[in-house]
Parts: sequence; C-alpha cells; structure tokens
Amino acid sequence: MSKGSITPSPLFNITISSSPRDVTFALSDSIIAERWYSVSPEIISRAMSGYLVHVSPPAASSPLALYVDPFAGVGQDTVSLSKSLAARSSPHVIFSCDLDLNCLLTTSYNLSLQKVPTDSVVLVWCNSVALARSLPTNFDYSVNPSSAEARTKEGFRLVRFGPQPETSSADDFKSLWPSLPTLEVTSGASTEVRGVFLSPPWNNTGYYDRGGRGRFSLQDDVVIKDGEGADVTGMEVVDEWRAKVAKGGAVCTFVPSTWDPTELQRGSSGRGRTEVYRHLLNGKHKTGCVYFVK
Repeated sequence: MSKGSITPSPLFNITISSSPRDVTFALSDSIIAERWYSVSPEIISRAMSGYLVHVSPPAASSPLALYVDPFAGVGQDTVSLSKSLAARSSPHVIFSCDLDLNCLLTTSYNLSLQKVPTDSVVLVWCNSVALARSLPTNFDYSVNPSSAEARTKEGFRLVRFGPQPETSSADDFKSLWPSLPTLEVTSGASTEVRGVFLSPPWNNTGYYDRGGRGRFSLQDDVVIKDGEGADVTGMEVVDEWRAKVAKGGAVCTFVPSTWDPTELQRGSSGRGRTEVYRHLLNGKHKTGCVYFVK
C-alpha cells in the first residue's frame, strides 16, 4: 500500500495522513446495530481481513500459507479471511479455532451460508494459545484419525488439538472428543503462518471503564486461560502469535476505542513494523485495530 491512501472500496476509505490512521465508514448509524464489543462488526472484519491479506499475502509457491482465526466465535472473521483470500490463486488454508464446539458448529453453518469452500477451512477444537505455543515457525501438519474423518453437516473438516478445553458446554460433547481426528504438528517446511486475525473477548461493555481508569489495556483487562489452566493476558496472546508468524506475515487485533496505544512500546523492538487504525463513525472514534507486521 502506498503511503498516502489506498483505492477506497464502496464501504470504507483509509486515510494515512497521520498516526494513528483513520478508517471512515459511510454507512451512518446503521452500523451501531451490530454493536461495538465482543465481536468485530462485519464491515470492520472485512476491512481488517482485507488489509491483513494485503500485507501478508500467501506466497506464489510453497510453503502453504496458513491463516488463523484463534477465537472463531460464530465465524465472522473466518468468513472475512476466506473472502479476502478467494481472489488469491496461491495455496492457503484457514484454521478456525475455538474452545467451544458449539461455536465451531455455528461457524460451519455460517461458512456454508457464505459459500466458503469446504476444503479451505479446518475447524480446530482447541485452546488456541496452546496451539500457538506448539507451532514451529515452519512446520508440517497432518490429521491423525482416531476414527473415520470427521466433517460437520456442512462438510467442513473438524479436528481436535491438545487436551479438551474447559467450557460450559464441555460435558455435552465429552463423549465426542476422543472420537475426533487429532491435528498433529511437526517441524518441517511445508507450511508457515502468514496471518493471524485476533478478536479477543473483552467481556462486554465493561471494557469502557476498567478499574475506573477509563482506558482499556490488552495487558490488564483481557485474561484468558492457556491449555494448562494458567492465566494469559491479551498482550501475551498477541506476543505468542507474533512469535510464530513467518517473515512478512502479520498479526492483527481488534481493539475498543478506549484502548491505550502506549502498550505498543512493550517488547516491540526488533519485531517489524506496527500500524494502528481508528474506526470512525460520523467523525467519532468507535473502535480500532492494530497490525503487527514481521
């Protein structure tokens, strides 16, 4: 992308005249109905995935380019990644991960509605932090079936990785877990992580005034569990994935308007460039996103 501007789409335009960069949306207040927390609204998800693929495109030849949606939810970011990659002829695959099998089944349904090819996405039932820690920078992956290949009703591959995640619905699917094929990762050269789309949970509107500070911090206000039950902060999740993307790859994360950008000073030296965008609606700063390009 040349410095100054990019060709605007009908839905948004990006101006690079100062830091942070501003993304102005033209759909007026109708966007508010999609809400500004917990999940990236569709228009923002599309903009973020489009730029993520722009700055970290799949290579023209091997290795296979892997893009990861670590918090799939209902699949919005996986759909957006798939749409952004559809125009690319280079080989690629998306890992859509979630702790909750209910979410992955909903993701499968939504991918089908959006006509996403079934061979382009692997649904991974796992703790995505544990997955990040297990991935070499370059690797080979395979699916070791403990039974017949598992696919959702819509035809998407479903695999498990690591120990069964602890979720509210875990007991409902306890008997299913052992029968699913296992995702296996080993050091190799066939695959590399090119892009990671993070949209971490913020626990609803409480992020507006965490601890009375009036500022949101990935380090202080996002705490999730890793695969072994230990606490991991939002910034540590970012760092885990930044360490695993290949050279030229990128991690992007969706942040609320109250996010404190001084966090970028933490551990950012020697890791490539960082780009910050603000999402504006009717001139008001609503949310933002950050791209970490290796």
